[in-house]
Amino acid sequence: MESRQALYQVIPPVKPVYKPKRVTRLAVVDFAGFEEFQAGRRLVEKIKTRLEPHDCVVVVDLARYADIPGKGVLTPAQAAELARKLGVDAVITGSISVYNIDRFSGRHVPYVFEVPQTKVQVELRYRVLSFQAPGRIETFTQQVGGQGRVRDQVRLLPPDKHDITVSASSREVEAAQEEALDDLAARILTSMAAKFTWMPPDFLP
Repeated sequence: MESRQALYQVIPPVKPVYKPKRVTRLAVVDFAGFEEFQAGRRLVEKIKTRLEPHDCVVVVDLARYADIPGKGVLTPAQAAELARKLGVDAVITGSISVYNIDRFSGRHVPYVFEVPQTKVQVELRYRVLSFQAPGRIETFTQQVGGQGRVRDQVRLLPPDKHDITVSASSREVEAAQEEALDDLAARILTSMAAKFTWMPPDFLP
């Protein structure tokens, strides 16, 4: 005899196939702020990579065009002019306001133990200007954040002050930065998918 739970399993709902009526052309301007880390460019590349498998959204390569603003924060008028010149349906622009790298954020109990950890916190304020409807601009502004962490093994005794392994290596710090930017890119696309019908629903939580 089968148990009731085995006989009456709930059938999960079938996820509908997303069939957009048109392809949306999207321009993503390199975000301003923390240019020494190339944060804006790296974040844009991560957004492009995540959108690339979806045929309903095409990210226009701004590097192929001259005499257009390819980075920084654009005003609505500048974004509208960019959309007109390139024939895009939406423009994303914004500024990274926080890019914090804490190489000693782990828990520390003096003379007992410590948990070395590197934490990267990134925050972005961005604006999406959609020109889908003729003669009408739909604007969406959002503040989002992402974070990355790299943890090391617990140290039971205080390390020697000359021990270079106490703090994270440059490779570990870079990995934490990449994780934070990946997290931020995912959150951007999630918030956009909740707002715009032309975004693929795959990005919804």
